[in-house]
Formats: sequence, C-alpha cells, structure tokens
Amino acid sequence: MKILKNPENVIFDTENPEKIEINSEVIKNLIPLHHSTNVTDCDFLSEHFKSKDEIKHPIFNRFGESYFYCLSI
Repeated sequence: MKILKNPENVIFDTENPEKIEINSEVIKNLIPLHHSTNVTDCDFLSEHFKSKDEIKHPIFNRFGESYFYCLSI
C-alpha cells in the first residue's frame, strides 16, 4: 500500500519501507488512512515502518502535525 503524508507531500510504501518519493502532483479524492484500516494511523504505521537501531522511521517525523492518506491497497 502506498501512503501519502501531508503536508510534506511525501509518499511511503508499506512493501518497501525504505523507499520515499516526493510527490509533485495534486491528488484528488484522497482516502484518509484510518478509513482504509481497522486500527489507528499510529498502530498501522508502527506495524509497517519499524525503527532501525533505535532511530524512528521518517514517516513519524512531525507525526502530530501530519495527515495520512491511502493511495493504493
């Protein structure tokens, strides 16, 4: 699943957690991540984007100020 993080406008992929894409296009009809899963955004992202060597994955930077959207399932 690809996940768009706003306001940074960055795309993350649950299949490849190390891959980060900068999104330069406007995407319409976004589906909030919590509408696509049965758990909270934090729980879902924690499951797919693990810390390495005690360093948090970049998806968690400014977590409280961010919005997450599901781009594909």
